[in-house]
Amino acid sequence: MRQGYRMLIDVEPDLFLCGEATNGLEALEMMLDSGPPDLVITDISLKRMNGLELTKYLHELWPKLPILVSSTYEKYRYAKAARDAGAGGYVQKCDLVDDGIGAIRCLLGVDPCRECSHLLQRP
Repeated sequence: MRQGYRMLIDVEPDLFLCGEATNGLEALEMMLDSGPPDLVITDISLKRMNGLELTKYLHELWPKLPILVSSTYEKYRYAKAARDAGAGGYVQKCDLVDDGIGAIRCLLGVDPCRECSHLLQRP
C-alpha cells in the first residue's frame, strides 16, 4: 500500500509524503517524536499495532487529525470500525488508483467533493 500511495502522491505538485513507517508502533513513535502530519494514511493490517489501534491512539492524541484508512477488507464492515476508531475516511485498496487522491483531498479540505463516498460520517 505504501508504494501505491507514494506513487500517487509523487505526481501531485501540491502534495508530498513526509514520512513512512513499516508498522503501526513505528508510525506512532514517529509522530510522538515529530508531531502529527497534515494527514495520516494507514492500512488496517499493520504489524505490532494494527491500523485501527493506531487510528484510535492518534484520534485520542489529536482529535482533529484527518486519518484515511485503506484496506482490502470489505468496505461496509471495516469502514464502520475505522470511523468508530476516529478515521475520517476509508478507501479499499482496489479503489486506490481511482479514488485515493480524491479521498486525500476531501479529508484535507483542499478539494472538497460534494458527494465523496470515502468520508466517514459520525453518528
